[in-house]
Amino acid sequence: MGIGNILALSQVTGYVLNIILFFIIIWPMSKNLRGFNGMCILFSTGTYDYHLPGHPFEVTSWAPGISCAFVILLSFVSLFISIWQTVRISIHLVRNTDSSFIGVFVTCVTNFVVWILFLATAPAVTAGFKIWCGSIEADTSMTCAKAGIAATWKDTSLHPQGFYIQIATVEFGMYASFLTWLLENIFSGYKLLVYHRQEHIFRSLSRERQRLLGDYDPDFY
Repeated sequence: MGIGNILALSQVTGYVLNIILFFIIIWPMSKNLRGFNGMCILFSTGTYDYHLPGHPFEVTSWAPGISCAFVILLSFVSLFISIWQTVRISIHLVRNTDSSFIGVFVTCVTNFVVWILFLATAPAVTAGFKIWCGSIEADTSMTCAKAGIAATWKDTSLHPQGFYIQIATVEFGMYASFLTWLLENIFSGYKLLVYHRQEHIFRSLSRERQRLLGDYDPDFY
């Protein structure tokens, strides 16, 4: 198996992993939003009402929904690109062909942009969840992991059960996607380098051919 096929198979493997990670992100995030009536808990804050029996927790400031919406949007972007690239590269593998230089260049740029987005979004999810958990754990022995089950909530329409494992799963999916897109950057970048070297070799062979034919043009490069 040639280096081109190995690279293509590696790329397909990475894109398939991204497709799987899409479901690891989107399912718990969607369930979390349903549990909180469509409100995003990332960067939201609250406090315990010590004037009421049981000291129920009340969300005093809901963060803009863009925090969770962008995670969902980025996951769908990752899914669509991964499906497209998986199909495209698989067709090349079946036909024993390869992408053009322009195709590889576009893939390289696309992978880099998506990787940058995950690089920015994954830590934002962590930061937003830390702020939320900070409100729950402030001035109490209640841990964030137990709050969804053990805490009393002032708004009885909320269904916070399992919110900790849901967002923790989203975090895992985001960082795992960040790593897979990093690998896709390495694969596509190396492939672009191979194409560049091949182009240089072709130009060198063309110059040698001209020398042998006696019509070498020193301005040709």
